[in-house]
Parts: sequence; structure tokens; C-alpha cells
Amino acid sequence: MIADDLADRGYHVVTARDGADALQRIPKVQPDVIVLDLMLPRMNGWQFAERYEDVTGGRPIPIIVVSAAPQLTVPAVSRSVRRCFSKPFDMEQLAQAVAQLAVK
Repeated sequence: MIADDLADRGYHVVTARDGADALQRIPKVQPDVIVLDLMLPRMNGWQFAERYEDVTGGRPIPIIVVSAAPQLTVPAVSRSVRRCFSKPFDMEQLAQAVAQLAVK
């Protein structure tokens, strides 16, 4: 749903099945922003956030976290997390956050 909405707004959206899949795609795709769900199979969102700069050569990519957790606490290791949204969230607010951080 998020991917469809952002694509409708003109963004080039690439999805991944889980955190491990996303780590493999990042060098090829070179995203401007990452919308990250924390509840991922094989590698959760925080584990992904700890490792993704390893595949970007240290280049931090802004992360927007979405989660069903009512109160999100961002671990210190996730310094690239710019915004957090608890589900359910307003898609317009998420789209505004993406617009502030990404280049179409």
C-alpha cells in the first residue's frame, strides 16, 4: 500500500521481501530514502539499520520507520532514522516526510 501510494506520487519505488533482500538491493538501486518496517522476517528493521551503511560505503541514507509499536524508541545505532510513524498512520504525513528527505 505504501509503495503504491508513493509510486502514484511520482516516486520510483523498489520493494524488498525482508531486510536481507533490501541489503542486497541497495548497492544496485542507490535509494534516496528508505521506508522501513520494523517487523521483517529473517532480519528485523533495527538489524537492517545497523548494517545498511556497510553496503553503502558508509553513505547514510535517511530512514523513515513505520511500525505497529505504539511508542517507538530509536536505538542509538540507528542514527540515520529521521522520522518514525506508528501504525496506523496518515499516509499524507508519511508522503510529506518522504518529500522532505528524497529526490523524485
